[in-house]
This record gives sequence, structure tokens and C-alpha cells, in this order.
Amino acid sequence: MQCYRSILGEWILLKILCQGDLWQDPLRSTLIPGCHNALKDYVVFGEWGGMISRVFGSFVVGLSICTCFGSISLCQSVLPGVSQEICPLHSQAVRARIDCDMIRAMNLANQGRISDAVVVAESVWIDTHDPVVGFSLVQLLEQSAVSETIECSLLPRQCAANIARELIAKDNLPNPLQRQLPAAIYRHSVALAESGESGRALEVLAESFKAGFAGFEMAVNEPAFRGTGSVERLHSLVEQARVQTLKRLTEESRSEVASFRSFPFEINSVDIEARKFSLESLKGKIVIVDFWGTWCPLCRQQTGSLVQLQKDFPDDLAVVGLAFENGSAEFASATVRESMLDHDINYPCLLGDSSIQNSIPGFAGFPTSVFLDRNGKVRLVISGENSFEKYHSILRLLLDEK
Repeated sequence: MQCYRSILGEWILLKILCQGDLWQDPLRSTLIPGCHNALKDYVVFGEWGGMISRVFGSFVVGLSICTCFGSISLCQSVLPGVSQEICPLHSQAVRARIDCDMIRAMNLANQGRISDAVVVAESVWIDTHDPVVGFSLVQLLEQSAVSETIECSLLPRQCAANIARELIAKDNLPNPLQRQLPAAIYRHSVALAESGESGRALEVLAESFKAGFAGFEMAVNEPAFRGTGSVERLHSLVEQARVQTLKRLTEESRSEVASFRSFPFEINSVDIEARKFSLESLKGKIVIVDFWGTWCPLCRQQTGSLVQLQKDFPDDLAVVGLAFENGSAEFASATVRESMLDHDINYPCLLGDSSIQNSIPGFAGFPTSVFLDRNGKVRLVISGENSFEKYHSILRLLLDEK
């Protein structure tokens, strides 16, 4: 169980770090070499507590999510003087009590006492209905469900989904939370299917799609749903949700492209096989330049979308990977080459550097994707976690331009 928490903790911590100002020097050069050991040495974060917290708009979310799944030392190192600055929603006294109770919950979780941690966090949630406490409680409940048998996991999944529903209904929820919460409703639908409640399971699955969950292939391939006896209904449900999601994303992307301010962008370099490369040679195609790193879990996850897009549009699309790695060029090239094989990457990859990164105004972290039209003009930049459907909606808009 500790291994499971540590893996999640590293993923979530790296996700926090792959945001905004956290990747500006000097912190970037300090953290990248040790990112895989992030949970083993939190002391480096001491003076950056406020910055980490601002990424999530909350002290509790910025810190408790990490410590629920990993080590308590990060929270202890950045607690002093941060919570009042980050969380003005409550008085100083109330905020201090919330932070104190949530740290106690994290300590319990870190000791493997997940049920006790849930009790503490649930008490704070009932008293305050603080969004960030609610989000932390959702994570704890889901961690509790993982350690239970299928029969016993339904209740914590249901409780997590109910809190997620309440949080999703709030207008001022930070974006990172909004993206995560629909998954709690999806996992409740899986638990229902595993418990034999197939009809209710598909109803909740539809609800998760409506809330913003976009794991369509995940749902289709979920064994619990295949055993519901309603495979046709499942496929119909997924296809309807996919169409609706793509329609919504298309309108969203159209607005983003229309309001985007372009900027000069060029790459003249060599790929990891020492072959010359220039964006100029790709004019006539839509180009997606992906800023990523083998050390970044979210980056590795999103290569799957880019690989699929390159397969789907071989004549009209050119994906280019810009990998930002630590170490010598030889070592970095070998690392990227190995990752390309592991993830079946079907497009060229180059090594990125600070000059290329600095050419992106307001560079927001990893992963970042730059979209160029057939004339080589930058039309949009997106960062962070984005679904295959989001990439597809932008690509289709640019392909349809005359």
C-alpha cells in the first residue's frame, strides 16, 4: 500500500510542479535532476511553499494531496506562514484549525490508517464544506476504496462521488480540481458494475460523462462494464458522450483560436538521430510541437494522444516532440530514444533547450503543445492535461481552414 501511495504521490507532485512559474529558473534546474526521488527529499521545497500552493489556489490542496499519498515532510516544511496568504476564504483562526486537522488526517494516511484519516477529514468537511477539504476527502475515500474488497469498496466510492458532485456544482472551483472530480463519479459507476448493479452503473457512467469525464476508451475496455450484459447500450452511451464532448470542445477551441495572439516560432536543429530538422520543411501541414520530458508522467501519458493523431492524419499532420532532459546530450538522446520505443512514438523527437522554451510567451509548464497552421503560423498553445478529443477538436478546426 505504501508503494501505491508513493507512486500516486510522485505523480501528483510532478503534476503540481509542471505548472506555471514553478518551471522558471532557478527552481527548474534544482528539481529536474531529482524529480524521480521527489517524495524522498522534500526539503528543497521549503522556500517555495507559497508558490506550490498558489498553483492550486489553496494551501490544503497544494500540500495535502501530496502528503496524503506520500510523505508528511513536505507539509511540515512549508506550513509556516503560508495558509493565511493562500486561503482568504476563512478567518485566520478557522483556517489554522482546518490546516491543523488536515495535517492530522495526512499523518494518519501516511501511517496507513486511511479509515481514521477519512473520519478526521470528513469532520472538517461537514463543519466547513471547504472545497479544498472536500477534494482532499475525495482522494482519501478513493484511497480507502482501493484497499477494500469489491463488496466493501462501493460505499467509499459512493461517498467520494457525492462529494465530487457537490464540488462540481460550485462556480469558483479551481481548474485542476474541476478536471479531477468527474473521475470520482466514473469510479463510482465502475464500483456499481462490479457489485452487479448494471442499470445504475450505466446511469452514473452517463452522469460522469456529462460532468466532464472523457475516458471513453477506458469505459469501453472496463471489464466490469463488459459484464453488465448491456454492451450495446454501453457503446451507444460512450458514442453519444463522445459526440457531445467533441461538439463542446470544438466550440471552446474555436473561441480560443480566434482570440489567440500569434508569435514568431522557429526550430532549426537536429533530432536525436542527428538528422537536420526545420519547421520550414513542414509547411503545408498542420504541425503540433510537443514540449515534454521522459521524467514527466503526464507528458508520457499524453504522448498516446499524439501518436494516435499522427496515425489518423499521416498526410495532413506532423507532430514534433521537444524533449527537455537532464544530463549530457548523449545521455538525454539515449533516454528519449528508449522512451520513444516504450511508447511507440511515431514522430521525430528533438532535444529542447532554454532558448526554444523562452520563445513561448508565458510558458506554462510541461506538457505544452504548440499548434501551427499550414503556413507555419502559431495558432494556439495549450498546456497541462488535455484529452485526445481536445487535440482532435483543434486539429479539425485548423484542417478545415481554407
